[in-house]
Amino acid sequence: VSAVQPAGSTDALLLVAGASAARWKKSGAEADARAAAQSLRVVGTRKTALAPEAPSDYRFGKTTGPSSMKSRNDGPDYSKYAADDAD
Repeated sequence: VSAVQPAGSTDALLLVAGASAARWKKSGAEADARAAAQSLRVVGTRKTALAPEAPSDYRFGKTTGPSSMKSRNDGPDYSKYAADDAD
């Protein structure tokens, strides 16, 4: 794991590497992952006019796609209880 926060930014870039246990131990995946993590650099950033949107950001706990598709970030749906709270 390696994280970089560009100067002047409130955002950070996180790099996570992984492999099967066998590859991690026997085929040098650990060395490859460490080399990739050590090489992570942010050389420049620029402001954007793009607005954050919940479906494209896992932190909002929503996913897009078929209604049957679920993510571990999809919390329970409490909206059905909202009417009960209004009483």
